[in-house]
Amino acid sequence: MERSAVDFLIGNGFDKRYGARAIKRAMKQHIELPVAELLLAGQADMKNVVRIARKGADGNRSNVSVKLCPPSYLHPAMKKSSSA
Repeated sequence: MERSAVDFLIGNGFDKRYGARAIKRAMKQHIELPVAELLLAGQADMKNVVRIARKGADGNRSNVSVKLCPPSYLHPAMKKSSSA
């Protein structure tokens, strides 16, 4: 998950009245449901890597992008940490 997506979820997952409870709802709406839809549609399996990033503020329902990557995909930041 890219930092921009984390920041989006944090920003949309906090409510002054209920605290961080809203983050569970934000994660379900923006991550869990899109991944489940991909699995149910047969477009993904357990071998795929899911890349989660922030999309531009374009007025869509979700500003988080969930994309499938091949099993060999490794985010550039992860490559740096795994080579150390």
